[in-house]
Amino acid sequence: MVDSHIVKALVEVALFLELSDDETIDPDSAVAAMEQMAANLQALDAPSRRALALEMRSLADSYPTSEQFVRNLPDALGIATE
Repeated sequence: MVDSHIVKALVEVALFLELSDDETIDPDSAVAAMEQMAANLQALDAPSRRALALEMRSLADSYPTSEQFVRNLPDALGIATE
């Protein structure tokens, strides 16, 4: 089981990194932060990655303007289940 508040925080950080303009955050820094987040999450065991991916996707409807991004986030982070 994954804490939904932690998953929501991860989603919101990913959204910030993805959607911020170049004046808010350097694009290279945003990419580096997303890559580091992905590497850390990929280190989780398979059941944890699966639970995290499912919880992220369940939150997609909560972000109407970014629903597709959130739904695809597990794939982008390399934690999607097969």
